[in-house]
Amino acid sequence: MSIKNMMVILLAMGLMVAACQPVESDLADSSQKPGDFSFDFRWNVGALPPPYHYSYEILVAADGNGQFIYQEGYEGEDAKEPVVSDFTLSQEQLIQLYEMMLQNDLLRVKWEEGEPLLGAPSSAMRITAAGKEHGVPSDATMKDEDRKAVTGVYDFLRTLLPQSIWDDLAIRREQADSAVDSPST
Repeated sequence: MSIKNMMVILLAMGLMVAACQPVESDLADSSQKPGDFSFDFRWNVGALPPPYHYSYEILVAADGNGQFIYQEGYEGEDAKEPVVSDFTLSQEQLIQLYEMMLQNDLLRVKWEEGEPLLGAPSSAMRITAAGKEHGVPSDATMKDEDRKAVTGVYDFLRTLLPQSIWDDLAIRREQADSAVDSPST
């Protein structure tokens, strides 16, 4: 066998091996929702006296099962028992939310601080995607443009929860506020 023929065979074998390797388009697209996409969203009303303070947390697992956890007052020794409501988001809703997070750059590593909004309501989020944890710091400490982008995502998230959760929250807040305003003797 001549050297020329051997080179042609080696080149053909190399091309066959290369053809068996995954190409870039075969790899998972970073814009597609990863299978482990989940998050923990936290909101609090801000600096208010204990009887008026409340917060909530929205936990969503990769399968779309979620919990809305309402906490009246501040957490600690004198805290009331949290109220937990279960809900489920569809995979389509999770995809929409993930795409919105990407469009608004919520999975970034660094966040610049802006002028803090002292005593104001605040939100923060922990996101798991593609095996990585991403922290979105309190929106009360962000630059205005980041706060606007993040608030848009948070507002969209709130629309995905069943209306019954928000109705229950409104009733609980009305009861808590009226109990403080007219204490029993």
